[in-house]
Amino acid sequence: MRISKVANNIVHENYPLIQELIKSKKVKSKIISLLLIEKHFTNNSKRIVEYILLYFFILLKSKKRDEITIGIGQLKFKHWMKYYPKNNPSIFSIISLTENPIENYNAIENFLDDNIFLTEERIATIYVGENRKYYFELYKSIIKEITSSNN
Repeated sequence: MRISKVANNIVHENYPLIQELIKSKKVKSKIISLLLIEKHFTNNSKRIVEYILLYFFILLKSKKRDEITIGIGQLKFKHWMKYYPKNNPSIFSIISLTENPIENYNAIENFLDDNIFLTEERIATIYVGENRKYYFELYKSIIKEITSSNN
């Protein structure tokens, strides 16, 4: 399937989420694109496994907890705690925060603001952990879809 078709499907499937973000004045297409692409690649069952792992890492006081990615937007736990500092948050409050689309948008925006001098390609590389052409092309195609659907 062509990347543009996949991007179109992702935007179509997530139209209610996009509308929720827009109503909340969360309109930056780069951020929405990252949120949608991560939601696409990490389904609910994968995120449940991540929360279970996080829970055990917290119980064991393991530093591995900082590197696990969580939430719709798949930010590392350490980034969530940087943007939303709280001493000993419960796993339920973490899940509530990281499954909220608005909070994900805000966290991704903060992450990008911390990395303001990066190019779009470098942002996609950092976000994924490595340079993946398909991810970057899909990211750009989703931005194009979002922009064209809002005109």
